[in-house]
Amino acid sequence: MAPELLTGMSKASLYKITAAQDVWSFAIVLYAVLFADLPWSTAYLGDPDFANYAENGIADHMAPWCLLSLPMRDLMRQLLSVSPHRRPTFHQVADFFASKTPWLSDEEVEEDVV
Repeated sequence: MAPELLTGMSKASLYKITAAQDVWSFAIVLYAVLFADLPWSTAYLGDPDFANYAENGIADHMAPWCLLSLPMRDLMRQLLSVSPHRRPTFHQVADFFASKTPWLSDEEVEEDVV
């Protein structure tokens, strides 16, 4: 679940599902496909991995993020923005993938060499 669904909500409060939450979920699934793992257990500050991410973001040199091309890493930063207003729309995500930008860093190097 997106972090905004896990914070500041009581069991009795109503919440609104938004496209930004679907973008977050898409990013988590994409991460799982790329790395056969999840980035953290829960997008809640009580989870140490998520708390580290929320405070420090994606470090270019850290595994597994370093395996992504720079454009893909930037897209993942946007998709996994803790602020829902900073996440791209699905149309913007589709435009990224339609651009045939390399996903992985070794693809990026190979394209530069050719």
